[in-house]
Amino acid sequence: MDIRSSGAILRILNIIALADGYLSPNEELLLQSLEKQHRLRAKVVSWEDELEDPQSIRCLAKLIAIEYHVLAMRTAVMVASVCRGGDEDNFICEEEERLLNELAGALSLHADDVKQAREDAAKELNKQPSLWQVLYDCFGSQFERPLLI
Repeated sequence: MDIRSSGAILRILNIIALADGYLSPNEELLLQSLEKQHRLRAKVVSWEDELEDPQSIRCLAKLIAIEYHVLAMRTAVMVASVCRGGDEDNFICEEEERLLNELAGALSLHADDVKQAREDAAKELNKQPSLWQVLYDCFGSQFERPLLI
């Protein structure tokens, strides 16, 4: 995966992970570690400078190569599904859902592709329900696994 696509996807995942206002210490450490490693690898790349708003899902989605659009959606659904407080149920909160819909629109995904991405995300989470596994499986070839305490 190219640096621009992976960087944009990681930024989108961070936005979605924070949407419900809860981030466990391990999730926070993981996202910081992945972002730090991404910055080290992309130190000569200034793709963020091209963005009107680096916190906008629509702006970020424009940087993702088309072949990674479905992966971005599936991974975003997985992150939204695992980033919840201890007192929350298994449903994606309203703000996360809004961001996921915004992402699907920004990526110009067909409704069938979005439905399939959600189904694939649910299947993956049944096999490995930790945020680290979700991200490592998608980006593991580019990043070292951080030590979580």
